[in-house]
Amino acid sequence: MNEEVHTCVICQGDIEHQKDENGKVFWTRGHHAYPLAKGQCCNTCHSVNVMPLRVTIAMFDMLEGKK
Repeated sequence: MNEEVHTCVICQGDIEHQKDENGKVFWTRGHHAYPLAKGQCCNTCHSVNVMPLRVTIAMFDMLEGKK
């Protein structure tokens, strides 16, 4: 797999490579940053920024009766 380092669209830091239990890289492109940004983000931005926003949006949708 390509070992190129990609940049997080949120913090502009490096996106961490995902590795299996043997240390072999299996994914280098991070997570979808939607709805916070367009593009890919690092693990930290995904956990701290993107996922909480997704949960908040889902809760508002649920309260408004949307699916």
